[in-house]
Amino acid sequence: MSDYNERPKRTPKSHIKSFELDNERRLLVVEGITDRFFFEFICDKIDKNSIIIEIENIEMDPVEGGNKGKILHFSNIVPSDMENIKFFIDRDYDLNETNINKHIIITDFKDLESYLLNQFFLDKFLKIGLKTNKIDATTLFELLISSVYFGYVRKFSILKGKNLSINNTNEKLNKYIKYVGNTLEIDKNKYIAVLIQNSEKLKIKPEFLIEEIDEFIKSSEEIDYRFIIHGKDLIKVLEVICKKIGFEKDNIDSVFWMSFDEKKIKEYKNLNLAITYLK
Repeated sequence: MSDYNERPKRTPKSHIKSFELDNERRLLVVEGITDRFFFEFICDKIDKNSIIIEIENIEMDPVEGGNKGKILHFSNIVPSDMENIKFFIDRDYDLNETNINKHIIITDFKDLESYLLNQFFLDKFLKIGLKTNKIDATTLFELLISSVYFGYVRKFSILKGKNLSINNTNEKLNKYIKYVGNTLEIDKNKYIAVLIQNSEKLKIKPEFLIEEIDEFIKSSEEIDYRFIIHGKDLIKVLEVICKKIGFEKDNIDSVFWMSFDEKKIKEYKNLNLAITYLK
């Protein structure tokens, strides 16, 4: 499968024509290399006719929305009756089952990392991955869901059209969070101030933006935190916690990913659908 991503790039129409001529083959297009490796890892056996391709390895002009935008564009030109081309993408704050076409499978929660927010996986991560008892799975779970605040800031930015420079700011998320005792402290004032500074067109005092965000969170429908937490923020928070208990961040995310157990796949409807398609 992986060598298919090393071949010369082909256009979406070329792929469509190829798979129309051979409906025994199945194509799953994913957003990036992490997604591809994830599927290759959790699928003990993938049918020899199933192919996983990263969208970057398909010849396409740039479109709004980056890799996800490219996937949405590609999916829209696949014939409606075609069953052997599918796409797997992260659910988003403005993207869900109500506004995607039949060719797209979205994550059950916000993104792939959300699947790891499970106490069974966290226990495996701590005991087998880190080999530590300095923190238990229940405490780690509660600390990690504190990252939901940053997810709400992302959702606020998108739904309210604020265009906050979140990705750039959150690269250094460790500057605004502290693991003290058994709690995670978020320095909202410092975080929001830097967020405003990085968002050049935004002219508002930090305290007013904090108030707006807090009101947005308060008025939001109460839903599973896994639909809100962003994977990148989750990993940053995990790195802060692990550093505090004596583990540096170099390979923490890799160890975290290894905690996933394929036996749990059937608990997740959409992920199971994608796996079944590949097999």
